[in-house]
Amino acid sequence: MLKNRKTIAALLANVATYIATIYLDPILSVHLVSLGLAKEYTGFAFACNGLSLALGSPLAGYLCDRLKYKYIMAGGLLVNVVALLFIGPIDFLPNQYWVIMVGMLIIGLSQSLLGVPAIPEIIAATSEHYKDHPQELEIMQG
Repeated sequence: MLKNRKTIAALLANVATYIATIYLDPILSVHLVSLGLAKEYTGFAFACNGLSLALGSPLAGYLCDRLKYKYIMAGGLLVNVVALLFIGPIDFLPNQYWVIMVGMLIIGLSQSLLGVPAIPEIIAATSEHYKDHPQELEIMQG
């Protein structure tokens, strides 16, 4: 199954999404507190990430019906890069809470653009790999 290029691309897209999210957990809260914000605002930033992920998933599903999955995942990676530019302190953007919130909203959107098309790609790859073993295919696909 790991010899399939589509599976590897889908897995790498998911890993990139998780790395971007996990990277923010320990660092962003300290950064927001250093800006003088209360801890509640830090929690709100992470909640906005989940909210935009939930709202972006139907959009990603709509795009999956019309475009190839690889284009959606490539776009999700580009959106992820843009989001991380908003979050990280960079010279041409102000280091303010609203800029970081925009970045968190964009990261949630990029997570939906990466995660939603990856699932059918992985299922299709497991279907090809386990087509001679239907019992194992049922286990792999849940």
